[in-house]
Amino acid sequence: MSSEKWISDYCMVRSVDGPADVLIVFSPARVPARRFMLYRAFQDLPVHQIFVNCPNNRWYVDGVPGLGAGLEDVARALDGEVRRLLRHKGKVLCIGSSMGAFAAVAIGAMINADLVLATGGKYVLSLPGGLSEDTLSDRARDVNLGALIRAADGAFHLVCGGEAALDLQCLADLDRTSGQGICGYVLDGRGHSLPPYLDARYGYARLVQGLLQGAGLPFEDELDGLHRAHDLCFHLWCAHHPKGPPGSRDRATWDWLSARREGYDNPKWRGRVLFALSVLAPRLGEGSALDLAQRAATLMPGNVFCHNHHARMLLAAGHLHQAEAVARASLQSQMAALAQRDALTPMLLSRILRRQDRMSEAISVLAEADRADPRKMYRDEVEKLRAAVQTA
Repeated sequence: MSSEKWISDYCMVRSVDGPADVLIVFSPARVPARRFMLYRAFQDLPVHQIFVNCPNNRWYVDGVPGLGAGLEDVARALDGEVRRLLRHKGKVLCIGSSMGAFAAVAIGAMINADLVLATGGKYVLSLPGGLSEDTLSDRARDVNLGALIRAADGAFHLVCGGEAALDLQCLADLDRTSGQGICGYVLDGRGHSLPPYLDARYGYARLVQGLLQGAGLPFEDELDGLHRAHDLCFHLWCAHHPKGPPGSRDRATWDWLSARREGYDNPKWRGRVLFALSVLAPRLGEGSALDLAQRAATLMPGNVFCHNHHARMLLAAGHLHQAEAVARASLQSQMAALAQRDALTPMLLSRILRRQDRMSEAISVLAEADRADPRKMYRDEVEKLRAAVQTA
């Protein structure tokens, strides 16, 4: 038997009868008031649950209504709620994704939670290329998560997709600054949004139960320890995010990566280096972008991000039929169960078809994509293409 108590529109407590573990779930950005990440996924778990959201995507640093006006206030309020629920027994597990991952790590460390499970975390605030750069642009707030982790006793399980360069850099930075106080997991071929995949493959509730019962995470067949290669992660981020850190230069990044293109035993690491070089090449006026993309695709079969980039390079070079074949193969691979999906692939294929004056097929690709996964960008593009056909 469970009951729910609303502390505010941004915090709700779901409690069970008797002593039990406590789960604190921090929502990511763009979750509206009175809504929370994983609310339904955990509804049958026999543990106390606290759901927390952050107004205006402010990264929890300005507090949460009903809990306090700052990060420390929120931590104190949640610690008090946890103590009331625990009754001196049980474990505390903090969970979050993206913006919520930052809060799960920060507040989890502040309240000395037993466990933290965070995915796709943006652990460095206002990092160029991240959402917090915009939402926190009016103020600076430096939260040293590495120092907080070093002072905490709990286990920090931090997961990111290997192809999310910004997340990877954040994880590598935290691995470095925390004195390797984290358990890091890089899932090869995955992007930023991991909760839907983890829930579909493993069941988020089962992952949580396993952690609370002392088990690890079942990622052995997907692991890629790339986050421990701190310098490589940094240069991959510089390549994929043109803004880069202050003072960074594309040429310096190119030179660093070029010197190491054959220097890694792991073929997927070599593939990522070639992929990054191919992204950099057009910005530097290098003519090797297509060759680098082709070589990267060979080393990373099934990697949606790499193969879509290969298709774009083929399109830029005017190889339209080859570009179409690669884009269609990428789209087909995304139809498999649990496959990494990319909402921009139908847009890419439609653009390739338009370049071949196959307008009706371009419209059909987007219309079919919208039926499978309704998105405004598909509908807007269909309207634009239909208007172009009518005026032609």
